[in-house]
Amino acid sequence: MVDVALQQMEAMLRALMSTDNAVRNQAEEALAQARQAPDSLFSALIAMLRSNQDEQVRSLAAVLLRKEIIRLLAQSADAQGVTVSTQVKALLKSELLACIEQEPQRSIRKKASDVVGQLAINIMSNDPSGWPELFPWMLEGTRSTNVPLHEAALAIFNTLSEFIAEKMAAHHGMLLDVFRSSLQAQQELSVRNAALRALASFLMALSEPSQRVPFQELVPLMLQTISDALARGMEDECREALEVFVEVAESQTKFLKRHLAECVTGMIAIASNTSLDDSLRHLALEFLLTIAEGAPTLARKMPRFCADTVPVALAMMLELECDTAQELQEWEDEDEDEEDEAAAEEA
Repeated sequence: MVDVALQQMEAMLRALMSTDNAVRNQAEEALAQARQAPDSLFSALIAMLRSNQDEQVRSLAAVLLRKEIIRLLAQSADAQGVTVSTQVKALLKSELLACIEQEPQRSIRKKASDVVGQLAINIMSNDPSGWPELFPWMLEGTRSTNVPLHEAALAIFNTLSEFIAEKMAAHHGMLLDVFRSSLQAQQELSVRNAALRALASFLMALSEPSQRVPFQELVPLMLQTISDALARGMEDECREALEVFVEVAESQTKFLKRHLAECVTGMIAIASNTSLDDSLRHLALEFLLTIAEGAPTLARKMPRFCADTVPVALAMMLELECDTAQELQEWEDEDEDEEDEAAAEEA
């Protein structure tokens, strides 16, 4: 019977990915019917995630697990959900952590980390001790030399940032240690960026400015992540880090106050470097614009903020990447540099 149920689940997942609307609609009806037996549904989905050889099937199983956890567990006054048995909840906890440890595909590990975070939110919101193994597992992951495990643990910290900010104030010092060690230069950039994302989420979740003060010491390490990514030519990683800086500047400008001069100097250097990808330069300019709009007093106190920022914005407005008459004509016809111009004009 178990094998039949798993075969039916695999067939349903494949049908949900079909480009045929009729097939997909039938699969959605089958999923709605499967929700009537949540223990069987969760058991089959976790089995697909853990054992199916097809990456697409495993990926969809993770996505559905997260959606079904949100749907079922959030609808109950009991955060653990009265319609899911204790045995199946225990199965989910253990198998999800095992999946993160053993899944070879990064994208699927990320989805599994999202499932863990969502499951933890629902379980621990009403019962903070409902998953006692989780935080020790996460801390061990951040101390591990296993890069995928370290990255996954930080992704879960990111998802749980509000819970940690509100319910675990006594452990904020521990989290500072986690971020500090994860942002060190010897860590892989994927780990450092995961730490940046988790840190930004945590800072935004804190209710009191005084709670953010101890974390200001991390800003130089945050900046060094951008510098190291640029030095290694890893523009995707640099882009991720810059996006975090813009997010922090928009929501927590004062957090950057102690190190704002260094931040501005670095962003001007990036925005003025025409050899870099335009998206990186736009993000750096967006950071500068955010500071000018959100903290004008701080900006005015920096003697060269306007003197250095305005020429960069003007230069970006005037940039044309046209080496021949034909390329110039194409630009005139298609407005290829409209994005550069729009960003600079806003600044």
